[in-house]
Amino acid sequence: MLRSLPSKAEAPAALLDMIAAMETQTGYKAKNLKTDNGGEYRSAELLRHLRAKGISLKETVAYHSQTNAIAEWTNRTIVTMARMALLHANLPKYLWPEAIAHSTYTKNRTPYQTLDGKSPVELFLPQTNIQQQRSKFRAFGEPVWIHLPHTIGKLTAHSMEGHIVGYTASSGIYRVYTKEKRVTTTKEPHHRSLEVLYPKYYGSDIRIRTGQEGIVNSSHGLRTASRDRATDTVGARLGSTDSAAPGGPWPKYRRRLEKRKRCHGGRQPWWSS
Repeated sequence: MLRSLPSKAEAPAALLDMIAAMETQTGYKAKNLKTDNGGEYRSAELLRHLRAKGISLKETVAYHSQTNAIAEWTNRTIVTMARMALLHANLPKYLWPEAIAHSTYTKNRTPYQTLDGKSPVELFLPQTNIQQQRSKFRAFGEPVWIHLPHTIGKLTAHSMEGHIVGYTASSGIYRVYTKEKRVTTTKEPHHRSLEVLYPKYYGSDIRIRTGQEGIVNSSHGLRTASRDRATDTVGARLGSTDSAAPGGPWPKYRRRLEKRKRCHGGRQPWWSS
């Protein structure tokens, strides 16, 4: 459970709401609250509610993050994931709350070796259908088309370009950043070609093939699942040495080129380039 707050003054009320929601969802009662020495956690209102609920407040030592190591490392991991997602998707920095929420959602549903191959959500909410939630994973910044249901006119555009930036509490409903610089929600947005998001990998040295499911670029060894079966499988360049790529170099041509190299002292002859 994650909420972005415009100011620290709203932290006490948000924290109490989060404690109440967790107690309702899990059936357990909160006993301890461990925080740093932030002033937002020592307000009179928060301390009064904690005493009324019988929750003990434990504070860490200032400037000693090792006293709260698990929380500090978790925050660092989430911030790193969000930074890399924003840079890779080339989206504006003011979308950092969306990137943080997307990274947290993914991390909480990732299996851990220390948890015997289970994710934190599975242990916290055993009734969660984790496989269904993982099947709805979408990359941050993935280019999509969203449907405009209230379009007027036969010649008016019925869809809009956007980028996935997060999830909602309802399964299959995503948060999408549109070209109008606003975030909206939509159900099952349609995938666009990954050439828009990854021009460095899917640029001018590719050939489009049909009838296969996936995008492969042999020069970088990258394979990404795709939802558009019609025009999404990418072949390799003729001179590539990656024989695993579908539609890649012809075996007969590759053997002939290797033989020519051996005959010319390991160098590729100029007339075969």
